[in-house]
Amino acid sequence: MSVRNTQDDARRHGARPMLLAACALAAALAVSAASAGAQSMRTALPNVWLRPELGAYIPTGQQRDLLASAMMVGAQAQWDFTPRWALTGTYAWTPTHDRTTTAPSSPLFLGDEAPLNVKQWDLGLQAYLADAHSRLEDGDWYVRPFVGAGLGDRMYNYTERHTVIDAVGRSSATDAAGYGALGADVSVGGSPFGLHLELRDDVSRFKGTYAQLANQTTRNDMTLAAGVNLGF
Repeated sequence: MSVRNTQDDARRHGARPMLLAACALAAALAVSAASAGAQSMRTALPNVWLRPELGAYIPTGQQRDLLASAMMVGAQAQWDFTPRWALTGTYAWTPTHDRTTTAPSSPLFLGDEAPLNVKQWDLGLQAYLADAHSRLEDGDWYVRPFVGAGLGDRMYNYTERHTVIDAVGRSSATDAAGYGALGADVSVGGSPFGLHLELRDDVSRFKGTYAQLANQTTRNDMTLAAGVNLGF
């Protein structure tokens, strides 16, 4: 009996380390599987974005005496070339009106406001205040505030033929322009869609809606826009 008991004790003592090792191995596998599962539920943010935009064009200062506030329609393409920096190209179109054509003293007096397209295209840098490529759990909401600045051109173009406008021999002008911007991108982890909010302060070297001014002047206006982010 003593020999048998000794053998049983040896078996029990020998099995205990094996059992503990098996439990440790099972726990390690479970942790590894959970980690792998969690990783599979994380999605990196896209590097390339396209976004249609809709907003309001609001002239200020001298520009407000010339142009009426109007709707703005535009589109942007963006490339995040680092986690915090992006290159952004923008095209915007605003169908506004020349308010001065209602004044008899205006060289383009028409008796009513002349339809005028304002088109702007520019290229700029955008700096995010939060890492644009941090890997977040799918389904989590995140907000990325940003500031930006850029340079481009702006064109003014009368959209209707008129004898007074035809008489000056020109119906459009192009000016150098720049902008400063601030806003935020709002999205959900794992989704290629999101919301883009942006407030721009545009500054241009204005030489007239048909290049009629002898000297350029600095003009200012604001644009408040919302867009839909489409990530690729």
